[in-house]
Amino acid sequence: MPGNKQTTGLTSYCTICSNGSLLEGKFLHPDYHILIITGPDYSKKTNIWYLYQYYPQSIFVLLLHLTMKKTSGFSPEQQLTSLDARLLLSLQRLSDMLKAMQWEQARILGITPLQLQILLFTGHHTAEVNKVAYIATELQLSRPTVSDAAAALVSKGFLRMEEDMRDRRSYSFLLTDTGREVLTQAEQYIAELDTILQKRPLQEKSSLYQSVYTIIAGLYDKEKGGMQRMCYSCAHYEGNKKRQHYCRLFKKKLLSAELQIDCIDHSSLSGPARVISSSDNNG
Repeated sequence: MPGNKQTTGLTSYCTICSNGSLLEGKFLHPDYHILIITGPDYSKKTNIWYLYQYYPQSIFVLLLHLTMKKTSGFSPEQQLTSLDARLLLSLQRLSDMLKAMQWEQARILGITPLQLQILLFTGHHTAEVNKVAYIATELQLSRPTVSDAAAALVSKGFLRMEEDMRDRRSYSFLLTDTGREVLTQAEQYIAELDTILQKRPLQEKSSLYQSVYTIIAGLYDKEKGGMQRMCYSCAHYEGNKKRQHYCRLFKKKLLSAELQIDCIDHSSLSGPARVISSSDNNG
């Protein structure tokens, strides 16, 4: 047990769990995080020093000095007391699970995860944006990487190349008939998550969307690249990015849950990137 000099200000009380699990208590000292593990016989509130003095074999007090470095959000100890840490880990877990499902779907289709992403993008956007440069910015990858992946999809017969009549040095990728069939299968990796969301109450989903939207908007950095077709980065948006939202294009107020994350009329696009139907990409 550390001496009194190091633990001044730690006297407090904690709830002792009857199953011998990790305890949570009131921590009065800003530089330390107290974790207490006890035996099965103590289910009461008591003083730390009392426990240590009379039950030295049953108590273990671990002091973690936090002055020099904050405990990582990936640390189980930090997650016990920090909601932020639990949220960070939850978002990381969700990202990992979606990525794993995407990779598995790509494996089933005999394509790479990147090729699956390109199919998903080109299948739901028009020729104006289905170009190597734009897709590379969208996925935050180099142009050669995207070009090679798209060329592989062309060789498989899933995409076709269409020359830009205004600039013959440029071309777009469009789905073939076979590509549309593969796209339908590619989208299935989110089916399970979609089912879960459909079962949740509307108010819960609205609150969740607003929170996720705010996080994504907060992470967006023009200097780091990435394409954002969100209301917050659109010239048509007017509001305080909190509760007041107005779209000048449609001349209407928007609820926070109505803010768009992939708007088909985003002002930064050279042409309207409307969501297209399967009939728009006839081979």
